[in-house]
Amino acid sequence: MIHLTKSILLILLINKITVVTPEEIHNAVRTGDIEKVNKIIADSGLPAVNLKTSNDVTPLHIAAARNNSAICSLLIKNGADVNAKTSGGYTPIQWAAGRNAIAAARILIEAGGDINAVTAEGVTALHWAASRNATNMLELLIQSGAKYNATTISGLTPLHWAVMKDSDSAAVMLAYKIASTDTNIFSETDVYTDDTAPQPKAATNGPVAIPAAGAMPPQAQPGNLLRLPIGTDIQLDFVWIKSLNIWCGKYEISNIQFRRFMPEHKSQIFLSFNLDDNNQPVVNVTWKQAQEYCDWLNNNYKSILPAGFEFRLPTSAEWVAIAKCGTDRAYPWGDNMPPDYGNYSDLTARENLPEWKGLNKYNDGHVVTCPVQDSGNNEWGVYGLAGNVWEWCSDWFDSDKRFKVRHGGSWDFDPEEALMIDYKGFDRANASYDNIGFRVVACPISK
Repeated sequence: MIHLTKSILLILLINKITVVTPEEIHNAVRTGDIEKVNKIIADSGLPAVNLKTSNDVTPLHIAAARNNSAICSLLIKNGADVNAKTSGGYTPIQWAAGRNAIAAARILIEAGGDINAVTAEGVTALHWAASRNATNMLELLIQSGAKYNATTISGLTPLHWAVMKDSDSAAVMLAYKIASTDTNIFSETDVYTDDTAPQPKAATNGPVAIPAAGAMPPQAQPGNLLRLPIGTDIQLDFVWIKSLNIWCGKYEISNIQFRRFMPEHKSQIFLSFNLDDNNQPVVNVTWKQAQEYCDWLNNNYKSILPAGFEFRLPTSAEWVAIAKCGTDRAYPWGDNMPPDYGNYSDLTARENLPEWKGLNKYNDGHVVTCPVQDSGNNEWGVYGLAGNVWEWCSDWFDSDKRFKVRHGGSWDFDPEEALMIDYKGFDRANASYDNIGFRVVACPISK
């Protein structure tokens, strides 16, 4: 006798049995293999989309956490339960909120997911977003009707969770929402009398708070920081360049930041030297892929930028101005060689690559790319303008529109003139190399 169990689904199809296990569809979702997911659904004939693990995790939970909106849509179309709960009481929307997976969250909300679903402890998706400093997720949930004054069974609101987890930007956004819409959201049970009450942090000289949606950026001095979360413990940092009226990416886009958009991307290796660590700059990306990354940011995260601002690649003129820091110097560090900082072909490269050329009397200690935060910064707090990787810009190099501009030199051997700020490198928009990456700016939308 054949028994149907929670862990195995047996389906009879024209005199043969198709066995579908939770692990099979879960692994396909986890790896983002949409063709395999589609085949499993087609072959099963029954709702394999709702198969659960021993912890009651469904394929939709996994797709939501991985921000795979295409697979989320496929699963929902074929009957996935958008409000299914794990053994801990968490829905797919709550899993998405905990990972700042905003594209997946939009799909779930449109499909009728309960944004105010609570666990047995009273935890909501908004609590998770607040604790992870996921301000873009907070904005989406609140705009969709999430209760920002919801309390856990211990009486803690999302704002409390943000404060306790040092999620400064989320706390600012929630406090703004509270102050602007309701001056009496706290009940008597929210008043604490003991030392366990969460306390607000004292003001610091840290990052500039993320403006509320629609607000203009502060008229900061060059170097002030804007931090935008794009996933669990992943954020983009920008510095305000007042003379250009833009936020410039503080660092080149790193592998881990790019993999939020393209999870399968590998920057690969050069000979035996790794280019693929999380904090190394992403390389082996085309100009088109860099542009697609900006489009992805705009589609998913533009809501927390000031009104009328968008993400894009810098223009050549903007890149040059940021590298010159208000001066007319020849190189990112000044007018003389060797460099004062930066990651170029150096003595360390020559020691490890015997036939490699390098700059005389200069040693930065790196053979290939270095972590973006170790690439050296100018007076305005922008890193990586001196080498590490060439950076794609938005401009065409030629009137025939065959080549795109790149600036900045790289860890690879470049002639001394290529290290100069005004030097324009160029490559085809579909070219990808192990010494070309990019950075992003946030600026007023072009009219």
